[in-house]
Amino acid sequence: MPKLRTTSDKFFTANIYNKKINFINLANQPTYIQSRVLRVKTKEPETINWIESIPPQDILFDVGANIGIYTMCAGAREIKTYAFEPHAGNYNISCQNISANDFPCTAYCIALSNRSAFDLLGIKNYHPGVAENVVNEQKDITHGVIVHDLDSLMGANALPQPQHMKIDIDGHEESFYQGAKNTIAKCQSVLFEIQTQYEYIVDELKNQGFKVVGKHKRNDNEHNFIFSK
Repeated sequence: MPKLRTTSDKFFTANIYNKKINFINLANQPTYIQSRVLRVKTKEPETINWIESIPPQDILFDVGANIGIYTMCAGAREIKTYAFEPHAGNYNISCQNISANDFPCTAYCIALSNRSAFDLLGIKNYHPGVAENVVNEQKDITHGVIVHDLDSLMGANALPQPQHMKIDIDGHEESFYQGAKNTIAKCQSVLFEIQTQYEYIVDELKNQGFKVVGKHKRNDNEHNFIFSK
């Protein structure tokens, strides 16, 4: 979990892929934004390298985008990126980050799952950059969220088929996967943070023609799996 900080800065910048990226901050309010920006190149170097391998103009879905750190990185490479983030505070900053950069990115305040419903999102707090927010999980704080399965959205031509997908959804992997199998199967590469109890998904993706080209430990219970066809 990143460190909660309070600064007077209105924004932070990061230089990556030879581009300057602006990240909006809530001045004089506690956020995790600065901590995330400071670690953009070091927290998940495998993700930075994977994004660099994606051809410009390809389509990427960033599922569980938080404040859009990797959405902005992909946008800096002219990858057309669609971000999905249900946490109200994170979504707010993600949209402001998109507005502060001339990149081909769009964000949606929705939780991708295995059904269409009104649900609750259990959150740790409202500070932008917070993680470990889980759909249909009771916590001290919750707020309402719209959930929808991705395959139905794609079947209705609501969005273009992505060539690439990044998934980081803090324990909601199974529900998301059950509602996104067809869309994932049509991708060329996928970066999927998977908790140990859901690693059956790895075998299922192998059966769909994917190869595991990377496995990177995030903590004792999670790994970033990188799949490619």
